[in-house]
Amino acid sequence: PGAGQAARRSQPLVPTILPRPKEDPTMSSLTCPYSRRCGGCQLLAMSYEEELAHKQELTRRHLSRFGKLLPILGAANPCYYRNKVEAAFGLDRSRKVIAGTYEPRSHRIVDINSCLNEDKTATAIIVTIKKLLPSFRLAPYDEDARTGFLRHVLVRRGIHTGEVMVVLVTASPVFPSRQNFLKALLAAHPEITTIVQNVNNRRTSVLLGDREQTLYGPGFIRDTLCGMSFRISPRSFYQINPAQTEVLYRRAIKAAGLTGKERVLDAYCGIGTIGMIAAADAREVIGVEQNPAAVRDAIRNAKSSAEALAGAIGQKIGKCFYIYDSNYDVAPQYYDNMMMVRSKAMMADSAEAGAPEEPSLDFKTIKLEYNVQTKFVLE
Repeated sequence: PGAGQAARRSQPLVPTILPRPKEDPTMSSLTCPYSRRCGGCQLLAMSYEEELAHKQELTRRHLSRFGKLLPILGAANPCYYRNKVEAAFGLDRSRKVIAGTYEPRSHRIVDINSCLNEDKTATAIIVTIKKLLPSFRLAPYDEDARTGFLRHVLVRRGIHTGEVMVVLVTASPVFPSRQNFLKALLAAHPEITTIVQNVNNRRTSVLLGDREQTLYGPGFIRDTLCGMSFRISPRSFYQINPAQTEVLYRRAIKAAGLTGKERVLDAYCGIGTIGMIAAADAREVIGVEQNPAAVRDAIRNAKSSAEALAGAIGQKIGKCFYIYDSNYDVAPQYYDNMMMVRSKAMMADSAEAGAPEEPSLDFKTIKLEYNVQTKFVLE
């Protein structure tokens, strides 16, 4: 548990053991029946303090040459933290419905009924859907034959609000027995606040398609982060570990040393979380994002937060400006566009791949090409 994916060991590690968080459970006693096939908990044999030390050393190796490296801040509870859970659906050799993650470097599904990383409510909903499919004669999608109905299920839960979104990713917009299926799912899980059908009929490993319709509820959920409310749509990015996100954001904003006179660039801004939280301490905030759905959510979030918060802080948040940049995946053009903003501080969460060598490529370009000072705060 934690970041999950461990980088390749290119040289021996000599870790410095860090203090264990006071509320932390005994990680060394945890076991997972799926870990050998799943590959998501490669460090499960370590105690939590050993895992932190291992990651601190990996991060030092890859990032320390770019700026000051601060100690990792361990989680109070490193289990069941993921507020977003995705599951692929299929059939095993006996034609039984299975759901879970893919084995590494394959499209073989590991049938999972519980996970140490995932929110328990989200996992339980996926297990229920797996059990419901045969009753309604809804078949999982077969990638080779291109037949079947349900490809994936995505569940997002607002940890502070309790709101739950279920996204059913289907191969066809036609949904047989739709109302009866929804009725049965909501009866089993009344905590669900919205259900969305996303249609993906392409030959692709990308989870979500471009078409979607709301089947129940408003089509989005809200969650609270650092005291602010954020709207989250099916295709928008939102940090998967809200407890550690609050720790990370507060440390990053403190490290930026804002005085109220700065223009802040929120790079890879998603739905605008860190930029809006930093807005109280800055002159203005500009967010740049490639996902148009996330940009729409960011604009809505800034407007609603400005209305909810009175005075100067609300006015600053209301002036947050968000830009859609289609060059997001073309690094040189994206960096050029960001630097045109001429911001005093830039905040970027670029560790989505889970290994420190990935964001080191971004930081190398930012630091060397644009002479931006860097400081790292690690969750």
